[in-house]
Amino acid sequence: MNPIETSPTRRRRAPWVNLVVLALLAAALFTLMFLRGGRVGDAQRHRAVGLALPALELAPLSGSSTSVTLRDLRGKVAVVNFWATWCGPCHRELPDLAALA
Repeated sequence: MNPIETSPTRRRRAPWVNLVVLALLAAALFTLMFLRGGRVGDAQRHRAVGLALPALELAPLSGSSTSVTLRDLRGKVAVVNFWATWCGPCHRELPDLAALA
């Protein structure tokens, strides 16, 4: 008696079934991540939101010898950008911010 002939045959799944199961698991994972991330308004507001800015004086960065104060910015649109040297997206946005200046 040949052992190959006597062993029960294994049913093989179609290769696309594994792919579909993997895609469904990935979709479920991303959905859970999105839902657990919170919605707009769920985050706690910082106690400083809505308060007037304290006195601020910014040192000149280039080509000017005068500093900038909040009074100088009154009635104007001002962009304050916090960035870091290790931040890839920060480096990518620098040309756009420079074009706005």
